[in-house]
Amino acid sequence: MLGIDYRFSEYFSTGLTFGGAFSTSKPEIFSDGLKATWTNQLYYAALRPTVHITRVEDWDFYSGFSIGLHRSYVQGTSNASPGTLEELEGHLGIQPRRTTLAYTGFAGLRRSISHKVTVGGELGFGVSLLTVG
Repeated sequence: MLGIDYRFSEYFSTGLTFGGAFSTSKPEIFSDGLKATWTNQLYYAALRPTVHITRVEDWDFYSGFSIGLHRSYVQGTSNASPGTLEELEGHLGIQPRRTTLAYTGFAGLRRSISHKVTVGGELGFGVSLLTVG
């Protein structure tokens, strides 16, 4: 995940975040002997208005929300024919490509290393539930 924030007052900032995540499912074995796995590539971009609750020395406690887009690419592999895999994916509701509106809240804590660089962590669904950086 990569982000940039602009703090326009002591208590408010806005930012942009971009990220990606890659995952592969455990093999699924179905009753007819069919075995399949799916790989998902997820990309995320969002606008993030933030409220900075308090600042103690170099520590910043903050919360806000983000609104953006999730773009997912899912690819399945199996021991079945491609047509059978596509039929199975349709039955399971798996879409090979999907773009959705994503909005969530988040809360975090970060420490200033210099005037323009911070390190910290936050909870909130973007690319993952917990982000550290």
